[in-house]
Amino acid sequence: MRALIVATLSDFKNLKSLAKKAATLGADMAELRMDAFPLEKQKEVAALLAEIQSENSLQWIATCRSGEEQGPRQSPPVFSETERRQILETILPLVDFVDIELAADTINHPLIQKARKLKKKVILSYHDFKSIPSEEKLKSLLAKFRRLKGDIFKVAVTPKNEEELLRFLTFASHHPEIDKVFIGMGESGMVSRTMAALFGSCMTYGYIDQSAAPGQVSVEELVKNR
Repeated sequence: MRALIVATLSDFKNLKSLAKKAATLGADMAELRMDAFPLEKQKEVAALLAEIQSENSLQWIATCRSGEEQGPRQSPPVFSETERRQILETILPLVDFVDIELAADTINHPLIQKARKLKKKVILSYHDFKSIPSEEKLKSLLAKFRRLKGDIFKVAVTPKNEEELLRFLTFASHHPEIDKVFIGMGESGMVSRTMAALFGSCMTYGYIDQSAAPGQVSVEELVKNR
């Protein structure tokens, strides 16, 4: 078993060429960061995606993150919950997975219901760009994931050292019964990306031309190491 390699794409102008490069490099999937695209470009993204899909066999993930879970980006658009729901509902028929934050209580229920009707997979995620939550917090997140009946439990956090990363990945190892993605961001967590399957993650995320998260490595490097 190996972790599927996901190319994170957030550049509208070069979306088509980046998707082609991701497929050529050997990525299995691509993540569309809808929160990186201006509101007026959202319909164009959907039309472009349909065109791209006719040219390669990548599986697609759509996410539209809140400002709190967006990470360090330069002047990103920050959408309201209503806008995020509309954006994801529009793109959902064209993708294979939708990534919704566990904290997005006003939109996750209706989006999960729509995903189920369309037979799409649901990634329920949590991102912490400053620290690693306590074990109690991780247990709470896992319990909520189970209540919402997601398909993949994704947690991306920021360890300060190897000890914190080990505690985080040990928690992941105690739950082999679920499909999950456990990412340690930053330099201390890089091994969780390059050796993702070893720690039980079913996916690992990389970039094509520009990193989208602290410590993210390139798709090219992930392919070489798989």
